[in-house]
Amino acid sequence: MTLTEMGYRRVRELIGGFEYWAREGLAIATSAGRTRRDVDDLTAPVTPSANPRFPVPVPAREA
Repeated sequence: MTLTEMGYRRVRELIGGFEYWAREGLAIATSAGRTRRDVDDLTAPVTPSANPRFPVPVPAREA
């Protein structure tokens, strides 16, 4: 039975599945309780400031 058949409405496909969810540092539940893993740089989205092709402008210093 799928989640939509069970009555859930806001269901979306998660490309990469649970492994990518956990590797991106999102919350997971384990036998020890709710936790988050460290973000895996190989799977997590890159922020513009971390990408040399899209540098974040540095504000000018005031005199």
